[in-house]
Amino acid sequence: MNQKIFSRVFRALSVLLIGFSHAAYAGAANAAAAVSVVNFYPFGAKFTYEVESDGHFEFAIPGAFDESSVRCLTLESLSSIKVERVAVSEAMPEELKPYEARAEETRKSLSLLEGRKSALSGAIQFLASPFQQVPFDGERGFDGDGLINYAENAYKSRLEFEAELVEVNIAIDKAARDYEEARREYEDARARFDRRRGAVPGSVIHILGTTNGPGKLTFEAFTRSAGWNVAYEMNLNSAGGFVDAKMNATVWQHTGVDFEGDVVFNTRQPSFSVAPLHISPLTVGIRQAVVYNNEMRSMAMYAPDDAIMMDTGAMPEAAPRQEPSVISTLANVSVTGSGKIEGDGMEVRVKLGDFRIDCATEIFSVPEQNREAWIVASIDVMPEAFLPGAVELSVDNAATGRTNISESMTSARIPFGMASRVTAKKEPYISETGSSWIGTGILNDGYTLEITNGMDTEQEVTVMDRLPLPIIDRVTLDIRKFDPVPNEQDRENRLTWKFNLSPGETRKITVEYSIRYPGDETLEYR
Repeated sequence: MNQKIFSRVFRALSVLLIGFSHAAYAGAANAAAAVSVVNFYPFGAKFTYEVESDGHFEFAIPGAFDESSVRCLTLESLSSIKVERVAVSEAMPEELKPYEARAEETRKSLSLLEGRKSALSGAIQFLASPFQQVPFDGERGFDGDGLINYAENAYKSRLEFEAELVEVNIAIDKAARDYEEARREYEDARARFDRRRGAVPGSVIHILGTTNGPGKLTFEAFTRSAGWNVAYEMNLNSAGGFVDAKMNATVWQHTGVDFEGDVVFNTRQPSFSVAPLHISPLTVGIRQAVVYNNEMRSMAMYAPDDAIMMDTGAMPEAAPRQEPSVISTLANVSVTGSGKIEGDGMEVRVKLGDFRIDCATEIFSVPEQNREAWIVASIDVMPEAFLPGAVELSVDNAATGRTNISESMTSARIPFGMASRVTAKKEPYISETGSSWIGTGILNDGYTLEITNGMDTEQEVTVMDRLPLPIIDRVTLDIRKFDPVPNEQDRENRLTWKFNLSPGETRKITVEYSIRYPGDETLEYR
């Protein structure tokens, strides 16, 4: 075998091994490619690899990466590079062979025992019909002594067979359990192995090239088989007036590469292409009357309006599978954590930090929406590191529910759950409709609110309700009675009362109003 053929065979075998171990695919002179940094994005991850070169480098990374995203960051050392996706054949991996061997061994043991059971059952059935084999002489008839001997021997043999059959049945039950356990262990091991192979197990990304001399090269590659989001655990200390918050990253990646170390979590997708901003002019004219035939009409129903289309002539071709969420990374916010993230696609949590937030614990009652009041943490200054994400809530270490914080904010009112012992009810008045002597319609309406403190301590309660908001000049609102007068009435007629309630106390609020409108019209609430 000449040197060229030997080299090709060696590389083919290296690629085959890479398909299962995801180690470096390289020539004898090259070291393994190691992951040094991982950047996670909401819908993907960027892995940074380091590899030594002696003038020539050659390695492989799992097929879950996008070959078009592979980029060398040490361009000053690079002379040439080739990146291609290579299919790999699959065979039984070494780590699964012990599981497969045990499953096969227990299956064979079970089969042998079932064969013994079948043979014993046949022998017992044969002995159950003794007169088919009783000694018989055609001239003298039955041999009495032979009959007695036969019966005794058959009796003893059947006892032995029956006893052995009992033992075999016990052994079969155990063998069946052993086989089921071995089969399940193999299937679990196979499932773990399949998860670690990554999202595209049948191929690898082969990278080779030359450099100006020996040295370390740095590459990056992007995969969409990954993602992360922020997850918080927030506990409101109602007596202390603060919130203890833990900030976590819920992260997963299915590349087949296990990574442990520092990880950078980014809130924005990376940009793969950037195009100059361009917008077409918006023109206006007179629509021409056109008579369509059926074919033209069916096409026109789906044709875009040219007047509102963006001019895409100067735009480059979009990157494949590019997420539309972000174009530029200038607004990116990132946070660093440390942990072990296996490449099997399973979600793990990485702790990013924790902090304490000063707050005021308030009780809000909105009788129109809920009979029970809300426990609310009013936060004047949110931490700068606070990012949008899902929140698991608790009050005084008792779980109360979940919520989402959708955007970064400098202050917030976060509902932490229900205050079940502070209750309220809303009773509407029986409205009266009439008209004035000039034909104006008049609606007299209103409601009462009753708020009860069922706790054994005094509580400050904020009650919120509303009045109708006229949206046209021909409809006017006159307030007839507030008892008590609300602490606040905003421009959209939302009302707020604040007061202290003693243990067991009930407070009543009365609201009465009139609406005037054209007598020949009907009021509509939206």
